[in-house]
Amino acid sequence: MSLMSNKELKVSAQQTEDAVCLWNAVCEITERGNNAEIKRKKDGSFTVYEVKKKIVAV
Repeated sequence: MSLMSNKELKVSAQQTEDAVCLWNAVCEITERGNNAEIKRKKDGSFTVYEVKKKIVAV
C-alpha cells in the first residue's frame, strides 16, 4: 500500500459537495432506468445529462 502525500489528500469542501451532487443526480437518473452522461464544460464545471436510448430494429 503506497502512502499519499498531504497534497493529494487535500480536497476542498466545495469539491466534495459538488461530487456528492453529481453522484445523487446520476443515482436519480439510473433509478428511472435511463443512462446518465457526465461532461465537463469549458469553464471546468460538470453537467449531467439524462439519456434514454431506444433500440430500433431495422
